[in-house]
Amino acid sequence: MEIGRILRLAFWRPRLTGSVAQPRCCARPMRTRYPTATAPAPPGVLQARELFAGAAGPALLRRLNPGTDFSTAGAEIQVPNIHSPPQAATVVVSKSRGTIEALDAGSNIVAVYPATTGSVHDPLPLGNWKVTHVTRNPKFYYDPNLFWNAPSSDTKATIQPGPRNPVGVVWIGLTKEHYGIHGTREPSLIGHAESHGCVRMTNWDASELGDMVAAGTPVVFKK
Repeated sequence: MEIGRILRLAFWRPRLTGSVAQPRCCARPMRTRYPTATAPAPPGVLQARELFAGAAGPALLRRLNPGTDFSTAGAEIQVPNIHSPPQAATVVVSKSRGTIEALDAGSNIVAVYPATTGSVHDPLPLGNWKVTHVTRNPKFYYDPNLFWNAPSSDTKATIQPGPRNPVGVVWIGLTKEHYGIHGTREPSLIGHAESHGCVRMTNWDASELGDMVAAGTPVVFKK
C-alpha cells in the first residue's frame, strides 16, 4: 500500500458503535470502535467510519500521523493509497509487528503489509540482507533436509507453479541462503500460522512488493 493521500476527517455528531475489522495493513484481525456519522459529509471529506473500517487500521493511522487528534473535525491525516506503489529503497521486516514495510530513499513508509515471519524452530534470521532476484510463478524445490519436521521417508521433489505451490506466485530471493520473501497458497493463515523461517505474504501483496524491489534492494530483518 502506498502512503501519501492527505484527507480530512469528518465527525458529524458521532456515536460509538462496536465493529470487527480486519485491516489489510494489520497482521492480525482486531476489534475496533469507530465513530459513525449521522449525516453525510461534504464532498472530498472522508467519514471516520470509512477510514477505520477500510484498509487502514487505527494503529497504522496513528503511526503515520503522530500527535494528530483523531477526535477533531477537519484534521488532515495521511492514509494508505493502494494504487501504483513506488520503488522501495529499503524493505524492513518486523518480527514483533508481523509486518513488512517498504521505505523510500528518505526512510518514509510507502507500503505496509501483514506477514508471517518464522517460528520457534525456524526463527527469522535477524540482520541485513539484499534482494538477489525476483521470480514470478516459481517452482518450489522441496528438500526434506531443510525442514525439521519433514518425515524421514520424504525425498526431494519439485513442485510446479500453480495454485498449490507453497511459495505462491512470487519468490523474492535474498542473500541469506535458502531464505526469501514469498506468497502463499493459504492467505488466511498469514499472521496466524508459523513458517519455516522465510517471510510469507498473501499472493497479491507479494506480487506488489515484487514490483517494488530489484536485485540489490536492502532488506532488514529486525525484532
